Amino acid sequence: MLPLASGAALLVDQTLEFRDPVDGVPGWRRSRLPAAGELIGDEEFLCVCPRDGRRATVLATGDGRFVRNCTLPPDDRRLAIRGRRILTIATASGPRVTLDWIDPARDERTRIGEFSGDARGAQAGPDLFAVLEPDGTLTLVDLDRGVVRSRTTLPDMPSGLDQLRVMPWEDRLLVVAGRRETAQELKVLERAGPVAALPQMVPGDDAAATPFSGSIWAVSRDDGAPLWPVPATVVRHCLHPHQPAGLPVLVFARHLPSHRDGDRVRLSVLALDKRTGHAVYADDRIGVQPHVFSICQAAGDPDAHSVTLSSAGADAAEIRLQFTGEPMAPRPPHQAAARPAGGGDLLGELESWLQRAITIPLPF
Repeated sequence: MLPLASGAALLVDQTLEFRDPVDGVPGWRRSRLPAAGELIGDEEFLCVCPRDGRRATVLATGDGRFVRNCTLPPDDRRLAIRGRRILTIATASGPRVTLDWIDPARDERTRIGEFSGDARGAQAGPDLFAVLEPDGTLTLVDLDRGVVRSRTTLPDMPSGLDQLRVMPWEDRLLVVAGRRETAQELKVLERAGPVAALPQMVPGDDAAATPFSGSIWAVSRDDGAPLWPVPATVVRHCLHPHQPAGLPVLVFARHLPSHRDGDRVRLSVLALDKRTGHAVYADDRIGVQPHVFSICQAAGDPDAHSVTLSSAGADAAEIRLQFTGEPMAPRPPHQAAARPAGGGDLLGELESWLQRAITIPLPF
């Protein structure tokens, strides 16, 4: 179902109905549309997009009038959708790829740009798409206008980029880039034992909870400028997939083996302040009861200015983080991996960044 201000479009098999938003009565119905289609659209046009992209059908939203058929890229080349428009991988030639912004109703294609074939992309909120290239170039694409909003270079970009996730918060985007682990890390992690994601009670993005190593930057939503002097880093940790987007902390949770207690495992929790990237809480030694289904949940209380991390089946049942809003001393972003050589004096760099970071009014 596609909800719009003027009604709701419902595609079932090969029939599309447009229903009144108040009483649900169908205003119009069209049959014999493309099978196994994805429905996109806005208040002006609707488009039924088959998986292979062939004979996509455009209809007028108001009365269901047929507008045109067109050919679209197959669904594995569609990166993002905003209303009736689609961001797609247009060509993939050798080491470079190009992205296009397509309006199927108007038969318009706008070239967004050319990027490394090893780049990774991710939705960055409803109106933005982020592309991160191996050299650290971060491009933000405006999905309302079909243009590049900003392009910047992230500091301390690790080698071996293999995944990307971007989360909006307040005036910024948190850019989480996974990378290949180094030979030294693999040797140490092999001795430490297996790291596992926590079981999820709610179906969702299982890939987000998979253990990964990588870097986290905070950048301006407007111009992509980095807001921390260096990225925070994690080594084989798990981003908690169902944490509320409005929390002022970014929560990671994983299971670690307990070498002293046989088959018992430990719960490891890390919470990073979204303003500065420093760790407001980190504990790798939370005991977990044997053979108990353990989970971790995060909840915020704006009235109490607090965040509560609760865990079922663990020795530490509840962790409460209190936010005072008072100025704090310079603190570097959390570092679980070594910084590249030549990084400079981190605490010295922080002085000019800190005042900018703590002026963000927290919703907590």
